[in-house]
Amino acid sequence: MVIATASDGLDVIRARYKQVPELLIDKTLEAPKAKKTTVKDFRRLAGNKGAALCAITYWLRKTKLFDLNAFKETVNASRHAEKLLAAMKIAEEMNK
Repeated sequence: MVIATASDGLDVIRARYKQVPELLIDKTLEAPKAKKTTVKDFRRLAGNKGAALCAITYWLRKTKLFDLNAFKETVNASRHAEKLLAAMKIAEEMNK
């Protein structure tokens, strides 16, 4: 799984697209050929700074791989908790 919300992050793995089983990217990026590509509008909804956290939260909620409440507790300890939790809330709404 690769999550990319900015072009520089996507460029890092460009040579390895064929090895990536699943890709979750922002709508503003050119979707490469991956076995499974999901495109969402993270940057517009959560802003440039919140897009990555929004995408990670979206993926965690979708896969149920990790307890989202534990993730929220960690984020809540940040001095930027209010903005970060807002980005996470957007992702939670996307998964409903």
